[in-house]
Amino acid sequence: MERSPEQCAAQQSHVTHLVLGASVIASAEARAAVRQRLGPVLSRWPGLLLLDESWLTQLLSSSGAKGGLPDTAGFVVRLEEPDPPAPELPVANCEGRFARWLGWWTPELDSADDVTVMLHAVFNDERCARIGNSAIVAGLRELKQYELAVRESDDVVGTRALAYARAAAAVQACSFRITPSMPEAQLAAQLPFVDASCAGIIRELAQSVAIGDAADGTGADPGGAGGGGGQGRRSSCLRLERFRADLPVRDRAGAMRRGTEGAASRRAMCKLPFAGPTTARAWYAQGCRSLPDALAALEAGRLTPPPPACLAWALRHHADLTAEATPEEAAEMRDAVSAAAAVAAAPRLAPGGWLVTMVGGGRRGLPSHDVDLLLTHPGLGDAESLEGVLEAIVGQLVEGGRLLPPSGNCSRMQLSRHEGHRQRVLKALAGTGDEGSGKSVEDGLDHVFGVFRTSAGRLKRLDIILCAHPWLPHALLGWSGSTMFLRLLHTHSAHRGLRMTKHALYRVRTAQPVPNIRTEADIFTAMGLPYREPQDRQCP
Repeated sequence: MERSPEQCAAQQSHVTHLVLGASVIASAEARAAVRQRLGPVLSRWPGLLLLDESWLTQLLSSSGAKGGLPDTAGFVVRLEEPDPPAPELPVANCEGRFARWLGWWTPELDSADDVTVMLHAVFNDERCARIGNSAIVAGLRELKQYELAVRESDDVVGTRALAYARAAAAVQACSFRITPSMPEAQLAAQLPFVDASCAGIIRELAQSVAIGDAADGTGADPGGAGGGGGQGRRSSCLRLERFRADLPVRDRAGAMRRGTEGAASRRAMCKLPFAGPTTARAWYAQGCRSLPDALAALEAGRLTPPPPACLAWALRHHADLTAEATPEEAAEMRDAVSAAAAVAAAPRLAPGGWLVTMVGGGRRGLPSHDVDLLLTHPGLGDAESLEGVLEAIVGQLVEGGRLLPPSGNCSRMQLSRHEGHRQRVLKALAGTGDEGSGKSVEDGLDHVFGVFRTSAGRLKRLDIILCAHPWLPHALLGWSGSTMFLRLLHTHSAHRGLRMTKHALYRVRTAQPVPNIRTEADIFTAMGLPYREPQDRQCP
């Protein structure tokens, strides 16, 4: 049962730590009221520490550790201190709706929707770190991953995960540093796609970063645009700490959310190929807390139902398949695929004409547990010219011992589906059919999701995608990501009467491809957007 400070004093309890909520220390007036209320009883508790509520996060995360309560350094509240000065946000060119967030404005954006405004921003990791918001973005991304892991089924989008992804994108592109002194209402008003709930999470994450900066002396000017900002620091909030500790979280009404327990363990198990939220939930319910636990249960015959052969194979090789591919391993894969393509398609295709591009997170400069390579050749002019090419390349790699055979492991191949996919797109444009699920494996391109054996003997996931040369700009854009950036692009293109695919950009009204698209920049221009380099599309 909760007791007030006065009740504790009346019952002769000796209180050593008193946690104060953000609302009671938010202003000089609030602190004065607390000081007046606690004045008569503070003298009865010598050595009492008044602590910021973020200390509870540390208490929760260390609840199972030895040594008692966590350190209070950086969490002590001094009621006599005056209010910190309000941060001065950067002055934009004009008072547009999101001008402060974007850092500039133009009258053309006055009538733009939120998605269009978002796509005029720059989503760059290094820029975000310089401004000082990278730790907040990392916390929001982590929350998104936990929410994805606790979805009810594999094919559910996850509204909470989507909300965190949008919030992370908004913070990633924000032109000013976010500090805990900014009210939640201000954050919700100045950050696109951020509601009151996410604004509260952002403020809590910012508070944890500021406390950490203050504790080690790396804090910067609260209104500044750089320095400090928790660069390299792990941000935290109460919900995040509960997820990390495999504890269930509460909803907005304060009720415990069923099915959210074990998020950290389930998230780790979802990194395995073919192991989605449904599988991870089942394994967690059977007592597995990690992939090694699941492997032990598999070998003992205790996993129910028994996993399919591809998943069982992946589980037996989980250490290799879930480890990040090093830059050296990625280069080795690219060289091997380039050499195999030159041999396998000759003399039909000139060996020197192959273009092998790393896509996915690698093209945006991110490490990944798999490598995605997009292949094309000037001699591949249409869908018919692709016939038999990828099979020949895969055969060459298998024969050379670099790629595992397409069966007996977790490999998959998709071939000769372009025409069927194109017809579904045309029917969808005409309003007489469904384009499909939108998953990358249903994009109509030939590809193999394979397993590569490095020269050191490690097994790494390798995705090889083959496209006709005229489709290259569309395939590059669609396979480079990021997921949220592409979601924004698809929404924006639909608003402009366009439909994006990985082989063409269609006009909905005529069901015809937009002509003269030769580069990714041409696609952005056709959609009325500024071009963004791959590293500037890094929103979750």
